Amino acid sequence: MMKLLFVADPIETFKPSKDSTLAMMVAAQNAGHQIYHAKASGLSWDGEAVCAIVSEISVDKNKSPWFEVKSERLMRS
Repeated sequence: MMKLLFVADPIETFKPSKDSTLAMMVAAQNAGHQIYHAKASGLSWDGEAVCAIVSEISVDKNKSPWFEVKSERLMRS
């Protein structure tokens, strides 16, 4: 299992029927990976590492709402 971070537009603005980023998220989740989302505005550099405000999410294009935020935290890499 991998942890995958998608840096993208706000997830609320995705169009589930045609968004390619969402399609990649669904594929990754279906393969058993944890998926995370961050907006570009949530990225920063602290002088030593890249930091991001990330949300662990789950997605299901057949549900409404089609995504769920499981947790949110500051991640440093």
